[in-house]
Amino acid sequence: MKRFLIIGSGVLALIYMLNPTAGIFEIIPDNIPGVGNLDEGLAVYVLISVIAFLRGKDFGLFSPSQEDEEDPLIEEPSDIDSES
Repeated sequence: MKRFLIIGSGVLALIYMLNPTAGIFEIIPDNIPGVGNLDEGLAVYVLISVIAFLRGKDFGLFSPSQEDEEDPLIEEPSDIDSES
């Protein structure tokens, strides 16, 4: 399921980059100085992250190893010292 969502976000980013000024999908208007191209930059970043994920690289938004890693902030009950 995660892989399907990541590929779907890559497809949406690619569609957005092929037609960035469609009007329907324009998130931030390009005529705003300084911030007008941030949405296109974000779409490129998502697209690069998806490509890196599919190649098995650890880069960007999607890390292939995120499912296997444990959260270091959550302690397992066996790791907690009991004072009984």
